[in-house]
Amino acid sequence: MLYIWHLTVTAATTKASPKEEKKSIRTGVITKIEIKFPAGCRGYVHATLSHRLTQLMPFNVAGSAAADDEKVEGSFYWEIKDPAPELILRGWSPDATYDHVITFRVNVMPKTVASMIPVINLLTKLLRRMGVFR
Repeated sequence: MLYIWHLTVTAATTKASPKEEKKSIRTGVITKIEIKFPAGCRGYVHATLSHRLTQLMPFNVAGSAAADDEKVEGSFYWEIKDPAPELILRGWSPDATYDHVITFRVNVMPKTVASMIPVINLLTKLLRRMGVFR
């Protein structure tokens, strides 16, 4: 399941008072997170994604994603067990003079499928080394 949300970060929003939206997703395993910054952000807009009190993107708490006309992405295995989990989208732009719309994409798989990904990756590497396929 792919979730897509847009967060409008107004110009001059401070880190101390970021734009924040809470979102719910189904139970399962988060396998990928992307934060897309449109052209014109020039690294002035910062964003994070958290699950309740744990920051997932980027995982280092002091960090934030910032870019210009590119996406910042990461692969995960973060299990969501509660029936109504809470994701928190945050954004701030203290030096920006325009509002910017940041896109968050979160891929969630059932645990039974996501738990097979490491096994599939390992088998793929092994078969490539054996020359079975490239």
